[in-house]
Amino acid sequence: MQIKVNSEIRDIESELAFGLSVRKLVSVILIFLVVVSANIVLTRKISPDVASPVSLLLGGIIGMIGFVKWHKMHFEQAVLYWLHTLLCPKQLVFRGANVYDSEIQALRKARIAARKEKKVDLPKDNHSGEKAAEGTASDTEKDAGHDSGQTGI
Repeated sequence: MQIKVNSEIRDIESELAFGLSVRKLVSVILIFLVVVSANIVLTRKISPDVASPVSLLLGGIIGMIGFVKWHKMHFEQAVLYWLHTLLCPKQLVFRGANVYDSEIQALRKARIAARKEKKVDLPKDNHSGEKAAEGTASDTEKDAGHDSGQTGI
């Protein structure tokens, strides 16, 4: 004996009759009523060869509403989603951010501001491999809130 256990709480459907949920049972009843009534009405107005497929198409639409799911959405929710994406498109644009470049620009602006305030020559950027002046590293550690005597644990 096996018991089916749903891993997702949203997948639980209560079965009412014949193994159908309430939504599916109502759609089956509506399909029957619409197909029979449409076939009766249409055979009086047009030929039975055309009336039968038209009534079956009407029943198929109602069947899709009751039975079809797409990405865990019922048919009418999916149709509304499709209409929303068609009528209100959203243009997605990728704008990359160079984090390294923004940090370099911020450091350069800080050095320029420090030069203007103190009117002291600070060492240039260390891109050519030159050694920085002594005391500069300890100044930045103090500014960052680190004690120069602490070890990195």
